[in-house]
Amino acid sequence: MEKKSHEERMRARKVQLLKSKDESNPVRQSLIKSYTAKGRDIESALADLEVADNAVEEVDNSRDELFGTKAKDIRVSVKAEPIEDYHVFLISISVREYGQTQTVVGRKRYADLLRLHQACLKREPDEAKTLNFPPKAALGNRSDDFVEKRVQEFQAFFEQVAENPSLRGFWMSVL
Repeated sequence: MEKKSHEERMRARKVQLLKSKDESNPVRQSLIKSYTAKGRDIESALADLEVADNAVEEVDNSRDELFGTKAKDIRVSVKAEPIEDYHVFLISISVREYGQTQTVVGRKRYADLLRLHQACLKREPDEAKTLNFPPKAALGNRSDDFVEKRVQEFQAFFEQVAENPSLRGFWMSVL
């Protein structure tokens, strides 16, 4: 549900009062008196309130166009770096929302990511169980082909994570 600003709620309340037929409502009487003192009738007051609502909607649409369709831009990058006899995965998640960018970069081994995924499953079981965490491999996990496949799997995994606000919050806090 979209949260309305104070001004939007006040305009909606004024429209409701002006459209009501309750002549005994003192707030309605005061509102009508303030408009008639300015030489205006109820219909023109309602038209002004509608114009104000349309202006707010245009500002919201402009903000969305400026910052992206959903006012959100998410970027995920995963790379592998060989270290001695294992690989470390370099993970970067950037979220740009309403003009603010938050970026987190982490360097983790597969075992670290698996442990964090298990913690995520305990913390957010419904959302986390839908993720496709790359399976553990017993043999051949140092070949270039395997590492490239694992990078692609983690790329897809973290793209899924980045799209879910609660999972994204968890992973961005632990990377």
